[in-house]
Amino acid sequence: MTVTDIAGIWSTGSNLVVPDEVGEPDPSAMQQLLAVQTGGELVACGGGEWRKGEKDWIIQHCIAVRKALKLPGFPPRWFVALVNKLRRQREPLLAEAEDRQATYLQYLLQLVMALPFRWRAKARIKAGHLPPLKYAERALEDHKRFKALKEQLGDKAAFMRGLPSPRAIKIFSGLLFGMLKPFENEMKGQVKQIFTANPRVVVQWEVPVELCFGSLKVYPKWLKYIIFRRFMTLFERLIKAAPAGSHFAFHLCWGDLNNKPFMPAWLRSDDARVIFTNVILRSKVWRHNGGDYELYGIHDPWGDGHNAATEADLAMFEEMDVFPEGVIYAAGVLHPKLSTEQIVDLIRLFAERYGVKVLRLALAAPCGDARKPGDQVAVQYMVALEALERLREHVV
Repeated sequence: MTVTDIAGIWSTGSNLVVPDEVGEPDPSAMQQLLAVQTGGELVACGGGEWRKGEKDWIIQHCIAVRKALKLPGFPPRWFVALVNKLRRQREPLLAEAEDRQATYLQYLLQLVMALPFRWRAKARIKAGHLPPLKYAERALEDHKRFKALKEQLGDKAAFMRGLPSPRAIKIFSGLLFGMLKPFENEMKGQVKQIFTANPRVVVQWEVPVELCFGSLKVYPKWLKYIIFRRFMTLFERLIKAAPAGSHFAFHLCWGDLNNKPFMPAWLRSDDARVIFTNVILRSKVWRHNGGDYELYGIHDPWGDGHNAATEADLAMFEEMDVFPEGVIYAAGVLHPKLSTEQIVDLIRLFAERYGVKVLRLALAAPCGDARKPGDQVAVQYMVALEALERLREHVV
């Protein structure tokens, strides 16, 4: 038994750059994508990052939270200069501006600096100083763009809004321990508003913080399962804030800040993706397990901004659970380092070995492929469309 449906292209919103009302200097990747789109193969049209500056907006929100809670800022310039001198590198370790070229090390240092001030932050949260989220408002704006392009995209296209976890917002705002509940409650309100305004939307949880925290190579498999199961309880509470029958998806992301993965390959264990996938599939909130909500699909990165998948990586899928009928598995194999031939070969081998576990298969880009110019995105999707046509000869 093998894959029975090549569902199409699963596109995270970061690949679809649509001009804002004020105009964008970059080419419209969406328009170029439509030029190569055939047969309504776009199965998930991401709304989370249709704007070029969506990730910048998220970072700015975290900076606003940090300032509202009176947490210390990024390390001072003398510290930056000293570290750069010690490292003897031309490229700066930390950025001069908070909202540009930020690095993950910058955020980690910020977390350490904020530890002595966490009690003051907790008091200010209780006093109502936590800035409100605005994901529902932006989801409505992005859905207007989607509706305008719906006829061109075809009936198979679904509108998706990507949301970070409350844990990610909290951590990138400078709070490492505790104080999760206020961020969770705020996100529950956003989920309610999004589905109230558009019941047919698919909310995709972006989970780089959770995936990376549970994927250290030193962790045994049983510990990874416990960690991911604990993380999943938060998402189950958030999901239950939506009306019954709502659709959700997950993006198992390695993190992407300036096209660099949060968790480097030498430090992580990639089988954590399979363990997290199994935890998601086994959750009792889904209708296939007797719950009230629909699992639309899981986007699984087969690499990151630097590393592409290899045939050896396929062995980990032996332990993956069978996907329920209708749930899409989006293989993030469309890496710029791989040719069309290599992409087709990897997916064909996956389908031959583990097709019994995945009935609906989509192709997707890996992490770190977010903010490319429109012409590069269009080229990559042309490769994807060619791969789709050739794959149907093998696996359908």
